[in-house]
Amino acid sequence: MKRILIALLAISMTISFCSCTEQDTSIENSSSSSSSESSELDASHANYELGISYYNKGDYTAAKEKLSKVIPKDNNYDEAQRILREIETLEKAKSTAKTRSNNSEIDITTHETTSTSQEPVTTTTSISEITTSETVPVRESFEPVFSSAYASSTLKPISSNGTIYTYDANNVLDNNNKTCWCESVDGTGVGQSITITAVNPQNVGKIMITNGLCSDRESFYKNSRVKECRITLSDGTSFEYTLSGEFSEQPTIIRFNSSMVTTYIKLTILSTYPGSKYSDTCISEIKAAL
Repeated sequence: MKRILIALLAISMTISFCSCTEQDTSIENSSSSSSSESSELDASHANYELGISYYNKGDYTAAKEKLSKVIPKDNNYDEAQRILREIETLEKAKSTAKTRSNNSEIDITTHETTSTSQEPVTTTTSISEITTSETVPVRESFEPVFSSAYASSTLKPISSNGTIYTYDANNVLDNNNKTCWCESVDGTGVGQSITITAVNPQNVGKIMITNGLCSDRESFYKNSRVKECRITLSDGTSFEYTLSGEFSEQPTIIRFNSSMVTTYIKLTILSTYPGSKYSDTCISEIKAAL
């Protein structure tokens, strides 16, 4: 009888040991899988950040290489794919369009309102000897259409008194001064950029920028505004301009003496007017017209 009990006890201990071993192996495999997935996501995030950096510098080859490595599990995947499509559009436009080089003069008209009871005061300056490369227009008789926008960073939505305020890049295209794009990096956003894009090359005669958050005078001065910026077009044309830091619902108008053709208009922040309360830098509207 003792021999039987001893045998049964040995069998029970063997089964228990095997079960524990299988459980330990399962936990180890699960931990290894989780660690591998985390490393994969970290690599994907790093490729996304590098891709955006290369894109902002105009190095599309390097940008494509990095952004193509962003994996579907990464929450930046959709944005990476959209930028890849945008790069493809830009490269096709450059390879198929005929270009001609010319020296052009850019007339810049700034509208500033000193008070609500006064008419806008108009001043004009000019930037000469800017070498540009102009693409043969695809849309010759229609107003330019820039249907989407993206930015290097965007402030997350904020809820206040039951209302949710968003600061997406597309806010600069909604014809509403009460909304805006707002960057989200530390400091006042120097080096950040926003780009409005078109599906096809567009004929542009002027660019209109409504600086700051123009929902009202108080909000305008509480937030930072763009001071110096760089404007870049898809053909490589690039120039710098200083925007007004005073409240006005009238936009700054940048006029070209001859139409430019571009698939995007990119504004990069070079310096800012600091806000009295917030460091976030805002832009209400960016438009283009013939």
